[in-house]
Amino acid sequence: MKDRKTRLNLFPFYDKNGIERYLAKQAAEGWMVDSVSSLTFGFHRIKPAKMKFSVAFFAKASLFDEEPTEEQLAFEDICLQTGWDSAVSNRQMPIYFNRDENAEPIPMDPVLEVKSIHGVAQKGYLLSYYLLLMLSMFWLAIFIRDLFANPVKNLLSNTQLLSFLMFIFIWGGILFGLHRYYEWYHLAKKAAAEENRFLPAKGYSKRSIEAFIITCLILVALQLTSAFDDYRVALVTAFFIFVQFLLIYSAFRGASKIKNLVFEKWQYYLYYMGSLVISYIGLSILLWVSLAVIFIPAITGRKPQGTYQGENVTYQVYLDELPLKVEDMIPVSYEGYSYQITDHTNSVFLSRLDADQSPQTDALYEPGIRYTVTTVRFGFLYNIVKQNLLEDFKNYFDDDLPKECLRIDETAWGAKEAYRLRYDGTLMQRFFLCYDTCFVEISFTGNSFSFSEEETSVVGQKLGH
Repeated sequence: MKDRKTRLNLFPFYDKNGIERYLAKQAAEGWMVDSVSSLTFGFHRIKPAKMKFSVAFFAKASLFDEEPTEEQLAFEDICLQTGWDSAVSNRQMPIYFNRDENAEPIPMDPVLEVKSIHGVAQKGYLLSYYLLLMLSMFWLAIFIRDLFANPVKNLLSNTQLLSFLMFIFIWGGILFGLHRYYEWYHLAKKAAAEENRFLPAKGYSKRSIEAFIITCLILVALQLTSAFDDYRVALVTAFFIFVQFLLIYSAFRGASKIKNLVFEKWQYYLYYMGSLVISYIGLSILLWVSLAVIFIPAITGRKPQGTYQGENVTYQVYLDELPLKVEDMIPVSYEGYSYQITDHTNSVFLSRLDADQSPQTDALYEPGIRYTVTTVRFGFLYNIVKQNLLEDFKNYFDDDLPKECLRIDETAWGAKEAYRLRYDGTLMQRFFLCYDTCFVEISFTGNSFSFSEEETSVVGQKLGH
């Protein structure tokens, strides 16, 4: 039988009445508090007893004081004289107890008590909130700067988007905590001055705590899966991780309920571990079946289907199913192509497909094609994404030579706008095309393309819709 335990501190520090009731309940169950922090309570085992607790506040004291202040010593003398003993010798927030549950409260002036609580809050509670708020604002400024500097990269990143959601959650928590405190403080200050009574603070309800824990678990599950290129895979995986968290919690709760029954210790642990193992295996099977049914058929083609030997290098050959191929535009007799989807990323806001059809290294004169299709899911992002992609298209060659995006006839491509890159005075076989909901950056190799309307219209038909 263990003689010590630690429990999370789920009370606002200024909810003295809630803390006092909680400590009295623990004492009635045989646990006496002996340490307290902003995160935890520490208890040691005692004989169950009905007691009364009182939390005091000393704004002038410091956590680093080696000795109690004169004010604290005088207060402790009053406590001893009225039957109150020290339970926790915290410099700023000592806790006292009385073995008589019907004992008179320690005499305190409500005005001074509210003032002391606010003084303690200014030294720690409020200071930490304001520092966290400043840091979160600094992070938000960096995120917004990066978003405007390279919107496509950030909007395609599930990790970045999740980080922003976590920032919103943290920021909301900070503002909520500050609002709750100041709302109580102003009401308590008024009640103390006008009615000479101490106004108890409202603690966190059980539902609000559960909602906070569930939100944290969801964010953790999403963070663990945010590296997936496809946000749908990330969401499905995150959902199953979240359910696994709930199953672990349920197994723990179930084990706790049978702990005090007539089970041997080994039976208790066997039940707990068995529940976890069974739930983990079942959920893992369900997860992989879901991913296999929903997503794997779409990506199984993205594996090398063969190799060929170049000059001291072995190259891989892919046979992925591409939305646009060279043979869709012009007749070809060459059969040594590699068809590869090099990247396929899906986020909530954008999706990007990178595809490449290349001949083998000993046939580079054969026609080839490479393109990137960026799809915009929300219309208000269209112009932002367009400007970013067009700037990247212009600066494809990272040097100081002159570059220019030339506007060309878009009707031949079936597009809203069309551009061609001129680099150092030479027209390149690189084009940037704007369609209703997507942008296509496409380049051609070899000398077989004439870019006639018959050829270019295929691009719009295959990629622009």
